[in-house]
Amino acid sequence: LYDAEQEAIVFRKFFETYAGYTIDALDEIAWRTLQQVYTGELAEEQRIALFRRETASWEAFLYYLMAEDDYYGLQHGVIPPDLMLPVNAYLEAMKIDPTMQEAERGLAVLLIGAIEQKLLPPQQVLETLSTVVDTFPGTAMIAHILVTLLFAMERFPEAAAAARRALETSPQSAALHRLLSDTLVMEEKLDEAEQLLRTAAETHETPELLM
Repeated sequence: LYDAEQEAIVFRKFFETYAGYTIDALDEIAWRTLQQVYTGELAEEQRIALFRRETASWEAFLYYLMAEDDYYGLQHGVIPPDLMLPVNAYLEAMKIDPTMQEAERGLAVLLIGAIEQKLLPPQQVLETLSTVVDTFPGTAMIAHILVTLLFAMERFPEAAAAARRALETSPQSAALHRLLSDTLVMEEKLDEAEQLLRTAAETHETPELLM
């Protein structure tokens, strides 16, 4: 942390690449920076909000960090001996705390990377995505990936069914409405696709669907 007025480094931090240490270091960096730029006194609720985790469960957070470690290694060419280990760690975090969106995002990114790098068979990824959607209704991000993958594989009836199922719990998702519409177009159900978008835009106040 460099203070331009003093022309000096006021804080320096070295840390290991283990995800837990990284997050702890980022928390400390945030606090040290705040001390330098904020001259007032923080209220208690502000101090709590500054370091609030994605989950109140340490157990869920621990499983999340385990998965993040493997994902970090994957980004740097270190392929885990079993890629389902971080997948299951993300899932365990979500089971403990179904509201932990960070775990859902991490799982989504990991599975996309697994497909791109051909580390997992597409069918296995599909099965994992489908299990997540069935187990955790409302996971719109995972549902979006599932429908997109089915669409890319030209499995249009399955893609449409998955999109409809996901929209039951995420009715305001513009992305899912658009995907379902695209799928219906590929099935040559043009009138139904157009009506879907118009109804969605009117019902959920998402006029961008009609653009």
